[in-house]
Amino acid sequence: MILNKQVYVVRAGRHGEREAAALESEVATIGFTSIGNLLEFSSRDEIKAHFATEFPDKSSVAIGNWAGQVWRFSREIEIGATIILPSKMQSTIHVGRVTGKYYYSDDPKMSHCLPVEWKAEIPRTEFDKDLLYSFGTLLTVASVKREDAAKRIWRTVTGKPISASTTNVSKKGQKDESIEPDEMDLVQQAEDDIVRYLNRTLDGHDFADLVTELLEVQGYVSQSSTPGADGGVDILAGSGPLGFQEPRICAQVKFTSQTIDVKVLRELQGVMRRTKAEHGLLVSWGGFKQSVLKEARDEHFYIRLWSQQDVLVQIYRHYGQLSEEWRARIPLRRIWALVPEDES
Repeated sequence: MILNKQVYVVRAGRHGEREAAALESEVATIGFTSIGNLLEFSSRDEIKAHFATEFPDKSSVAIGNWAGQVWRFSREIEIGATIILPSKMQSTIHVGRVTGKYYYSDDPKMSHCLPVEWKAEIPRTEFDKDLLYSFGTLLTVASVKREDAAKRIWRTVTGKPISASTTNVSKKGQKDESIEPDEMDLVQQAEDDIVRYLNRTLDGHDFADLVTELLEVQGYVSQSSTPGADGGVDILAGSGPLGFQEPRICAQVKFTSQTIDVKVLRELQGVMRRTKAEHGLLVSWGGFKQSVLKEARDEHFYIRLWSQQDVLVQIYRHYGQLSEEWRARIPLRRIWALVPEDES
């Protein structure tokens, strides 16, 4: 099969509000619901005029940006193109291939749809830094112009990644010239750097100790298992001076780059019964398969899932309370940046 070289990032909402529905419905979808069927516009200028009337307070730059994105989504993305959907739920990238043409749906949550066969959910760390830079655009719809992008992405999906150093991509530097600096998600870039650092400096037992520390600064008395067989228990934590009081938590911690399946969740449920813990915490650095997320919704009042993003949020929230040792091991500094205008 001839590989279509088109690669597009298509986001499912600023906060990932359409992500689950898009994956379940096998589509890529965008916002801009008030504009109606995009096929009724014969040019990008017509779309621009519509946005200018609907949003008179917006700048001409923003209007032009929006018009370019919705036109690109409805007219320029070809069948066979690669679609990249950076997850907002966990630190993964969904990869799919376009199977049909744009259509307008009556579903108010997913008005604009592009049929996509979602092929894989890949941890962000599996991709080279230059590709992550290209995936890091704040735009809802953006073309990835980096040379060999499609080939490198699909080789990563099949478990046979091609490093940038083996292609002429590395000769062009780290920037994708199709993406302006002010269109980049600087927060995501910073988090990617933090994740790479932690991947280099921590092992599985270190990670369990970090989770133990995060529980202790929140008032729990915790105990993590020693290296080796743990019987399905990584951390036991409870309230009160000795940790005997409720809520009592049994935690299982996985420091792996791969998403874990529902079997691990069910094992945790069994260990909770054995240890008489009222609540469970399942921590996976590589994230969770959709089956885990779906089943965990039914266990909302008993089990919590911490993905990589959740662990980072816990670190940010409690950083000042961490021990000097952990602050030295994870050296962070808070910075302030202007929040960009919402593109969707």
